[in-house]
Amino acid sequence: MVEAFKYHLENYINKSQIFSVFFKAKPELGEEFTKILEEYYENINFGEPPSDSHISEYSNVLFGSFGDYTSHLSPQFFINKVKEYLSNTRNREWFNPWSMNLLKNFDKMDNDLQQDIINLLIERKRYNSISFSLARKPETFSNFIDQFLEMTSDNESEIRSIIGIFKLILRGHIDHKPIFEKLKDRLLLMPNTYDKGLFLSFLGEKVKALECFKESINKEISLSQKIFILTDYILEYLDIYNEDIPVVILKKLEADIEHLKNDFESFNIIKESSRKFPFKFNFLKARFMLFMGIYYMNIDDYDLSNQKLHKSETSFKNLLNSKTIPLYNKEIIMFYLELSSILSTFIKRIENLKNKLMISQLKQEFSDHIESIEFSPSSEDIKTERIRSSLENFYFNDNGKLKQLRFELPANFCPLPPPIESIFIINLDSMKEIHPWNRNQENNPNFQYLNLSKNYQQFDIIQKFAENDKIYTYIIDFEETDLFDISKYEPVYEAGRNHFKIDIKSNGFIGEREINFCLKQNDLCTVGVDLKLPVIELELLPQPDIKTNRELIIETLIKCIYQFQQIIQSIQKSEDHYSVILSKFINNSIERYGWHTEDQVPSGISASAEKRKFDHIGGLGNLDFVLMNEKNLLLAICEALVLKSNVIKTIEEHLLKIFKYDIIGLPFNFIIIYSKAVHFEDLWSNYKETVLKTPFKYKLKEKQFYDESDQYNINSELRQGKTIHIRQGKPMNLYHFLINTNF
Repeated sequence: MVEAFKYHLENYINKSQIFSVFFKAKPELGEEFTKILEEYYENINFGEPPSDSHISEYSNVLFGSFGDYTSHLSPQFFINKVKEYLSNTRNREWFNPWSMNLLKNFDKMDNDLQQDIINLLIERKRYNSISFSLARKPETFSNFIDQFLEMTSDNESEIRSIIGIFKLILRGHIDHKPIFEKLKDRLLLMPNTYDKGLFLSFLGEKVKALECFKESINKEISLSQKIFILTDYILEYLDIYNEDIPVVILKKLEADIEHLKNDFESFNIIKESSRKFPFKFNFLKARFMLFMGIYYMNIDDYDLSNQKLHKSETSFKNLLNSKTIPLYNKEIIMFYLELSSILSTFIKRIENLKNKLMISQLKQEFSDHIESIEFSPSSEDIKTERIRSSLENFYFNDNGKLKQLRFELPANFCPLPPPIESIFIINLDSMKEIHPWNRNQENNPNFQYLNLSKNYQQFDIIQKFAENDKIYTYIIDFEETDLFDISKYEPVYEAGRNHFKIDIKSNGFIGEREINFCLKQNDLCTVGVDLKLPVIELELLPQPDIKTNRELIIETLIKCIYQFQQIIQSIQKSEDHYSVILSKFINNSIERYGWHTEDQVPSGISASAEKRKFDHIGGLGNLDFVLMNEKNLLLAICEALVLKSNVIKTIEEHLLKIFKYDIIGLPFNFIIIYSKAVHFEDLWSNYKETVLKTPFKYKLKEKQFYDESDQYNINSELRQGKTIHIRQGKPMNLYHFLINTNF
């Protein structure tokens, strides 16, 4: 095994796949794996990569594309190579960690290297990497908190990520006043967003939070977002102006809350609540009823006060019945439920004592009841402190008026998402729907395997809802991993469906993996639909057999021709340009095997440039392009021409060229015709007849032209066929592709 790894490392181009293959056998290799890696790369300067593929290779060695695997590189080797790697400007543009190797060795680096890496993370907005670091090793990265607190953005998505980092900082430095104040100052400088409002509310900046919610409501947002923000707006409004809200405003608020309830129900969110997080609306209702109970108590309307307090108690009980409620939320709700119960059962006693003007006794009895409430949350934070502080101010004054209670909103109160009817993942390379999921067929999304390459492939993810008359703004989030590079485009929202376009590239692995991603409602909550997309990359092919890989090459050509046809309008109309573009598409698809294409390669017997006649394709005397294997040996020849009609002489010249150029007798070759004909199907029929009449040096087997267009399920704008020639007693297949370019 050790010798095999050494051999493959020294002799094969695609090192990333070699790493992946041998990482599977790492238990057998033991420490030899890392030792071989370090010995092989010791004298290679990572700051001087010969090509982009080497940049990727060096990145894989250092930062890993191995999922759960780590190479345990020795600290000194790792640090030296990181320094080399970052000395190259192009490398720095590609720099996209985070890996356990880097995290493990970060505190062993000198200050300059640490600072350089942190600067790069901030400069290139690697917010997930910063969060990863702070969450796993907060003490290691505490020296860079001032820099992290300088981060800002005008982009709402980036603001959400930065706020996530600020929360991690706050978690470890809640008692550090300078950091706390600087964090708050930086937050206030950012544009107002819903996430900023929630965080400001958490920090106790109620007025500023209200401004954020007010500004967010005025943006173009979906019904679901508007409902959620209005709920927070009302909660903040009650907390800020609790002593000065006129009864007319309270009645309007009560009516507004009822309207919100109706909107929620029509939005189809409040279903199966016992199995989901309680919805924020239920807390709003409970909190508002308690507010109203105290309000009517203070104007001596005890019957109405009792009704509101009873509703408050019932609402808090309903919240508490959720089986999945987080422990912290449960403690807060139990606390507020006890307060509601005390006031509800104490209302008659309050009325009697106030009527008898026994205010001192009322204050004492009420204080005794409040002190009996046990509130011992499992974790202490700003909200816990403010609840205790609020409770200290919750008393009857000398006029027998009970001060309104300031409430703290529990965390993670999220709505159920609207029912998702189906999810389709569409491969834009082939324009075919793949990996469908439909609720009527399966309870949980279960996708089939998706083949990834080391080049970017583009996909559409289409999400459809049961209700097709409303817009539901979802976002799509992918896990951070070294295994894949994923780029997202701006989503497109339509009534009843959302479109997410993404680019995915394999970053060098072998076998089966999963891409974890989540569809969740934008700006609403952290709960969404968690999905897993299984993916597979083909096994390493150390010695590809061109015979067994014939089908693979044909399928690759067909896929690349489809890609070529999609951009045909933007290409300069000449065969030279057509073949260069098509060759690049093919090269991108086959480089995972260590194969590549070469354009216009001299080979075989060629006429001199002076004597060569220029025909419809520009008269190229060289091969248009060829396919080469990982040892730089010839796999197949591709000859190309442009036809507006069935020009027999032109067709025969190019068909005969292939056999002149193929001096070694390859098992198969390809001829590609770019059709400019008005009648595409007629040209195909005439072309097949011309092929059968061509005076080939190597005769046709059975004088047959095999039309394989149906065999490969080919689209209507492409035709494919095969002729079999007998050369020195052995069959040689010539594959013919007629591509319609007359759009």
